[in-house]
Amino acid sequence: MSEQKTFTIFTGTYNSGNHIQKVFKSLINQSFTDYEWIVIDDNSQDDTPQTLNKFIKEHPELDITFIKNNKNQGVALNRIRALEIAKGKYFTSWDHDDEQNENQLNLFNQLFENHKDKKIGFIFAKCQNQLGQLLGKRFPKDVFISNYIKIHNEYFINNIEKGIITEHQGCMPTELNRKLLSEITSNPNKYGKCSTDGGDLWGLCAYLGYDSIFTNFIVRKYFVNFGERVTMSSASRLSITEKNYYSKLLWVNYFNSKLGISEIKWKLRTLFAVSLYGIMSGFNFWKILTDVKKSHYKFLTILFIFPARILSKKYSNN
Repeated sequence: MSEQKTFTIFTGTYNSGNHIQKVFKSLINQSFTDYEWIVIDDNSQDDTPQTLNKFIKEHPELDITFIKNNKNQGVALNRIRALEIAKGKYFTSWDHDDEQNENQLNLFNQLFENHKDKKIGFIFAKCQNQLGQLLGKRFPKDVFISNYIKIHNEYFINNIEKGIITEHQGCMPTELNRKLLSEITSNPNKYGKCSTDGGDLWGLCAYLGYDSIFTNFIVRKYFVNFGERVTMSSASRLSITEKNYYSKLLWVNYFNSKLGISEIKWKLRTLFAVSLYGIMSGFNFWKILTDVKKSHYKFLTILFIFPARILSKKYSNN
């Protein structure tokens, strides 16, 4: 078996030839060097594979696994594939067109080591855009421990209309990441079409009792609307309505139970979102009502269906 590493860095590429140099630079400049890099190319049609092979040949000192797909599979499936073969104790994803701070891995290692007596599921560190602007609101302390579900509403919500984009760089223990994926895939009737990354995974981690470390240290430069990049932050929510439906359903059925009475506005908001995204996804009323598990939420769903239907027509006409 190959030697274990402290970190596994995963990068998914697709037509990344004009951007991937940022990742190369970030790899070479890391002050903490006990890592492997798994890069999976999703059947690029440009010179990305050749550029990757050239970099690998020039840097034999780096532990690199390069996989090239013969057909496009999507970054989520590629991330799962990388997780299956990861040798790192911790797992982090680097986008193909972002720059990472040279001390990122060193910071993550120190934070995990300093809090190894606690049940930590994730590290969230801050990002800035290419203009040096912080993406999102600063946490109350430079380093503090809390529950993702409890602080999500204040620190993790985008407001595209106001130009507010929130972005974080995350890192997670590899075995815990595998455990959560197993939890999701082995309980389809419970979690439905829960996403295997992003907010769904973070929320499930918190729901199962894991805290996270939140830090104000900036560890990544995120290129917002840079060149031809299409980011989740700038993509229309209406184009991914079914994904949003199942994400909000997780809050309604599970995550909201971790919130207090003061978060009633958020609870109602998520329930209305389930009705809205359900209708926009083409689901009928009975499916939506069946998917909502708690009886008091079912009653509110009945009340929300009509205004949600009106709003969905407004969005459809825009």
